[in-house]
Amino acid sequence: MDTVEAFIQANAVTARGTVAVVWLAAAAGALRLARGPLNRSRRTWLVIAVVTLGFALETACRLRFEGTELFRAALRALGGNGAYGNRRALQAVLIAGCVLPLVVFLAVRAARAKTLSRSAKVGALGTGCAAAGFVLETISLHQLDQVPFLYQALRFAGLGMALLGVGAGLIRVRALNRPAAT
Repeated sequence: MDTVEAFIQANAVTARGTVAVVWLAAAAGALRLARGPLNRSRRTWLVIAVVTLGFALETACRLRFEGTELFRAALRALGGNGAYGNRRALQAVLIAGCVLPLVVFLAVRAARAKTLSRSAKVGALGTGCAAAGFVLETISLHQLDQVPFLYQALRFAGLGMALLGVGAGLIRVRALNRPAAT
């Protein structure tokens, strides 16, 4: 793990830029799929495009750390340093009461959706997985912070699934638009 961490630290700017470009590619592909004719999954692709574009911006600008700092400042303003020091219960409640049920609901909803194409389902699940990683990292519960690369694993798994869904959707569209051989 130390070698991986050292490599990431040495190449952080390049890696962050590369990941931002990959998120942009996913957003562009999803936008292309949303604009397709007679697409039953148009709204889903549009949501995927907007969210992945947001992830590209967030990755390039590191906005999740700014969100964490805003949360900490709000806690200090509400109850001083004591409220900030005792935030673990609030973080656990946010994760157990909001994030986990929402992730489960979205996963079940996407899997059961009859009108979505398979590629749209995979893209939506990937985007949701990445969103869960983003939210968990922003909430930053100390016990979860101790698990090495948990947030990055969720975000990269989500990115991979989103790219798989977008790629499969684009291949399907290309195959449908190809003229039949005579």
